[in-house]
Amino acid sequence: MKKEQILEVLEKWSYELNGQKLISWNPYDIADAILAIKDSDLITEPMQINDDLLTLAIKTFGNDAQTEMIIEECTELALALMKLKRLRGDMELKYHNVIDEIADVTIMMRQAAKLFPQSRIQDRIDFKMRRLEVRLKR
Repeated sequence: MKKEQILEVLEKWSYELNGQKLISWNPYDIADAILAIKDSDLITEPMQINDDLLTLAIKTFGNDAQTEMIIEECTELALALMKLKRLRGDMELKYHNVIDEIADVTIMMRQAAKLFPQSRIQDRIDFKMRRLEVRLKR
């Protein structure tokens, strides 16, 4: 494994904070980068959410387990956002953790849409978006 390969993959894990580009030195990200190099040489395309893979996860682990994962990931996002608001600690790491949790919640919301009736979810989305529109027009 070449140093250039590791740096190139870590670059894909980089993010911006206050206009500065930062590379995460979070040990989990470094491990992910190394696994990415091993698994696919170099990642060149962004990974899209694969609905078939989410369906397989639900079938493999079950509705209850995936519902618990939804709760866990939403809770982790809420906690990461609360920590980001604190002025002490490593702001770069806290910012990166929020981004990471947003990704987890985004994936789990796609699974949630498979676990609950889509038409009822859409009805509530319609209602809430119309309500927001009315509030913003006041």
